[in-house]
Amino acid sequence: YHSYECHNKNCTNQERVQVAVAHAQFEKILKTLKPSEPTLKLFNYLVFHEWDESINQLKNEVKLREKNIQDIDDQMTQIGLSKVFTDDEKKARLVKLRIDLTTLKIERSEISIESYNTEAVKNFTENFLTNFDSLWSESDLYTKQALQSTIFPKGITCQNKEIRTTQLSESFQLIQSISDQKFSLVTLRRIELRLAE
Repeated sequence: YHSYECHNKNCTNQERVQVAVAHAQFEKILKTLKPSEPTLKLFNYLVFHEWDESINQLKNEVKLREKNIQDIDDQMTQIGLSKVFTDDEKKARLVKLRIDLTTLKIERSEISIESYNTEAVKNFTENFLTNFDSLWSESDLYTKQALQSTIFPKGITCQNKEIRTTQLSESFQLIQSISDQKFSLVTLRRIELRLAE
């Protein structure tokens, strides 16, 4: 496409805007939305602090599972070397411990995946908030459209060959409201995030 045009049959203007012009105007709009350093610090405190705590809690749960796995491994070794139990008693105890060991390994894997996913989302969000304007300009058409609809879910309009935005997404409205605050007067409160259970 060399230009964007309105495909709405009810549109009275049927305007056309060159792609390069539309993209440059949209990049300008994105730069105005980019959070300032104080806004990012406040957002970091409100949101990422909670994510960091969740990530650390998940990592501690992984360590606990690893300790329990090591304890079961030690118990299995002791049972195998024991002369107190009969062969049948050893087999029965080892079967139970193997089941417990398998369960712990599965739990450890699931917690590790959840920890990784949470950390990946946090890192992506941090990177996205500081670079979404350049991410948009470097992306292919489909990614640009996805990013545009994420920030402006109601779309964009064109009036007199100027790109205009309609409504910001709720997350960007929150960031804008944080940005509009007087930082010296803001009392920091924590936002409790619900992670997938």
